[in-house]
Amino acid sequence: MAITTDSIEDLPTEEGLFPIRTVCALTGIHPVTLRAWERRYGLIRPKRTPKGHRLYSGEDIELINRVLRLLDQGVSIGQVGQLLESTETPPAESTAAPQTPPPGRDSRGWNDYRMRLREAIGSLDVPAMSATWEDALSLFSLDTVIQQLALPLQRMLQERPVTDAVAGAELAFLNRWLRQTLDTRLRQQQCHADVMQVLAVPMHESPGDLGLLLFALAAAQRGIHAHLLTTGAPVAGLETLARRADASAIVLYSDSPLQHSARLAHWPGAESGSERLPVFAMGPGFEPLPPALELIGAQSLGTDPDKAARRLHGSLLQV
Repeated sequence: MAITTDSIEDLPTEEGLFPIRTVCALTGIHPVTLRAWERRYGLIRPKRTPKGHRLYSGEDIELINRVLRLLDQGVSIGQVGQLLESTETPPAESTAAPQTPPPGRDSRGWNDYRMRLREAIGSLDVPAMSATWEDALSLFSLDTVIQQLALPLQRMLQERPVTDAVAGAELAFLNRWLRQTLDTRLRQQQCHADVMQVLAVPMHESPGDLGLLLFALAAAQRGIHAHLLTTGAPVAGLETLARRADASAIVLYSDSPLQHSARLAHWPGAESGSERLPVFAMGPGFEPLPPALELIGAQSLGTDPDKAARRLHGSLLQV
């Protein structure tokens, strides 16, 4: 991915080395995780400036991406170093039957994390929840932690019987905590996401869904600052607000296949002498794209937050 920033701090040095902020933006990894890989496992060995700041080469960035791919295949962080040093084919790609089941979605490690977080939720122990979350983040990428830890717990609580009022209350508590945690991460990442701006608008209330937040996080990693609005914002004022914020586009989000035609019917026409701002739609609720959005020329970004951010980034570069 090309570096899309005018900040001198984000540009490579004369030796082609990159600071940690740029590396994290390029790979999607959190700085805490990257430092843990260096200190605990010696996976990455960056160079240092005279003041001690880390600098990474293009080879380091490729190595980080290789580590992320192995983790996504279910390889534990403790095994990654051995696989990288070995000339043998990694277990996840080997055609031979593995001697032992590779760690994966139901591995003991992830089950331990889930049990710890589940117990903390049951006693409303926020410090314990945060400790478990940060422990997992020190070894895995944010996307992996969400997919392997947060979402399985959400599903488990959602699938409990309707009569289990305690599970419903615990789910509400988990969703609230997740949103606060991801909101904090988003604010940290958006401090550097100042190349492009968009307005991100949820079309209806959905307290249990994380799709829009995950999209905003993925967008921030690509230099896009997504201004998140709450539900109920009048669509008639969105384009004016977006232009005042110098936003390049409007992104509408829906996680439920509801009828949005009545609300979208109030979408204003293009202002005289100016082109309409690009409108994008993402989320399961916009698959397929409803006729009301086709009428205003909206483009679909799909349902996957990371792919949606990637498509948006490519589209905005062409505007």
